[in-house]
Amino acid sequence: MQLTDWLLEHAEPLKPIVDLVIFTNPSVVIKSNHNNNQMLSRVTISEHLPEKLEQLQASYSVEKLTKMT
Repeated sequence: MQLTDWLLEHAEPLKPIVDLVIFTNPSVVIKSNHNNNQMLSRVTISEHLPEKLEQLQASYSVEKLTKMT
């Protein structure tokens, strides 16, 4: 909540906050016992970071928040 409050006061317009896990070691193997696609979609290796950023940019391309005066 503190980050959101600070951004509301200082950032214009407010940007979405997205959590990502990026592994920089190219030989890392990502395994999961859970079938949680939402969680797994936030984990990637640095080689795939440009594509991940493009996906995020496309999903937030429409402004959904307005500043209240």
